[in-house]
Amino acid sequence: MKTLTQLREEIDQIDDRLIELLARRRALSLSIGALKNRENWAIDDLCREENLEQRLLTLALTYHLDPLFIKELFSLILKYSKQVQQSLSLPQE
Repeated sequence: MKTLTQLREEIDQIDDRLIELLARRRALSLSIGALKNRENWAIDDLCREENLEQRLLTLALTYHLDPLFIKELFSLILKYSKQVQQSLSLPQE
């Protein structure tokens, strides 16, 4: 059986990986924002968001996670992604 310290170290490694993945997601959001800005496309894509939500809620159930928690978590992630994308369309001083 693993010790508390070992279990916490595993959680720390997962947390580190989550941060790394969020940074990669941010970089992709910047690229998407640049493309949307260049093509004059809207930041919001409600169809994409609805499809994403359905896919993530299905995954949540598959992995026995609380769907409400996943919905709230990804709501924050999407909000941040939109802020990142919108920052590209702000006038530069």
